[in-house]
Amino acid sequence: MMNWDELDEFYGQFRHNPALPIKVHLPDNLVDLPVGDIVGHFIVHLYETSGFVFYFKLIHDPPRR
Repeated sequence: MMNWDELDEFYGQFRHNPALPIKVHLPDNLVDLPVGDIVGHFIVHLYETSGFVFYFKLIHDPPRR
């Protein structure tokens, strides 16, 4: 089961940080895309550009802190 408090702590680091803008290219046919495709595109972009895996490992492997 996921510990939501830890995730909130993690996301709180980025919530109000103007140095970490999220720039996602929106496709021209955005209106025609299913919601799942839009969400998937956004998640892949965040995963590739945010260092999410690095921070996720820190949360779930405390000895690495």
